[in-house]
Formats: sequence, C-alpha cells, structure tokens
Amino acid sequence: MTEDRFVITRIKEIGTWDWTTPQQQCSVCGLPIREGQTKVFCPKCGNPAHYGHLAEWVKVKGVCPICRSRIPLRKLKPVKR
Repeated sequence: MTEDRFVITRIKEIGTWDWTTPQQQCSVCGLPIREGQTKVFCPKCGNPAHYGHLAEWVKVKGVCPICRSRIPLRKLKPVKR
C-alpha cells in the first residue's frame, strides 16, 4: 500500500497569508484575528482582541489582559475587519 505524503518544497511558503493589513493576534487567546472577524482594541493600550474574547474577559476580570487598566464594558467598540 502506498501512502500519499505532503512534501514541503519551499520553507518560505509556510505561514504566509494574503492579508491586506498586518495580521494581529488576540490579546486574550493569542490566535490571529482573521479577515472578517470582529475585533476590538483596549481603550488604554490599544492591544487588539477578538470582540467576544475581550468582552468575556472584561465581564470577569474588569481589566485589560495586557496593561491591566480598568475597562468599562460600554467602552469596547467592535470593529469589523
């Protein structure tokens, strides 16, 4: 029996994405914020996050996961990317 194998031919092809804007990572989960996802920024430090992740974080902790400044939930303004 033969196996089909994936062969990497060029290293520089790994991890490249065709985004029109620089790829950003969610400050809560650490995963990339992809095109079409709703993102939000900390009003104090400007770090980006998935809207749902930061909203849930703020509900529980009340502060930014990076700069630890207080964030009122009403201050989170979602942006469609």
